Amino acid sequence: MPGVRDGIDTLRRVLGGGSDELHRDDLLRRAEEGIWHLGTYGARGESCFPPAVQVRVTVASGSPDVARALIEDPSFARDLEARLLNRLADPRSDRLPACRWEVSAGPVDAVTVAEDPRPRVARLRIQGGDRDGVCVSIGVGQRELRVGRGPWHGRDRVLANDVVVSESDAFVSRAAALLVQHGAVLEVETRDQGECLHVVRANGTRIRPARTARGRVRIGPGDSVVLDDGEGHAISLVLEDA
Repeated sequence: MPGVRDGIDTLRRVLGGGSDELHRDDLLRRAEEGIWHLGTYGARGESCFPPAVQVRVTVASGSPDVARALIEDPSFARDLEARLLNRLADPRSDRLPACRWEVSAGPVDAVTVAEDPRPRVARLRIQGGDRDGVCVSIGVGQRELRVGRGPWHGRDRVLANDVVVSESDAFVSRAAALLVQHGAVLEVETRDQGECLHVVRANGTRIRPARTARGRVRIGPGDSVVLDDGEGHAISLVLEDA
């Protein structure tokens, strides 16, 4: 969408603009402050946050589509997480809440943050193989999920797989992939599965994470993570809203 891309470039050039302009750094700063103020202190003095928060962004001085595109960029979630971790005495990502974003047009630019009473939950439905039809929920705040064959991987069988794709299909590696969740952003990174793992978008587009610059591909509802052997055998993980 050229219009959205042009708008993003414009926002990025507005770093020195007035206080009524929402740009990327401003969105990060306002979201960071809103989430931080929801934190409390636990019994040992550590910061505690709700398991999930809802961030509402209203845009008056630009396009909501531009703000939405900025927020949906995986680097935005990573930068927000880094800002919050820098403020924690014990910087552990599992202490941070999952974020659900809503962007709309409004009379003034504003970012409000509140505890999310109904956090969004996703699940992976397995298609094919000996676990066909099994669904695996992705918990709110789960940062990383190991994906592979069987319940474990590693030399000493100490690394558990969170998503067991198959019990016996040998073309699925024991340490096949890693799912990484940053707020509402979910990405897949291939591990031992290498180039025999690709993402199929809901519109049919295919992307191999192993061939991307970062080695990761974002996935959304309706997308599938496909593990194959290059000879016609495949198992898919379909991402669904639960």
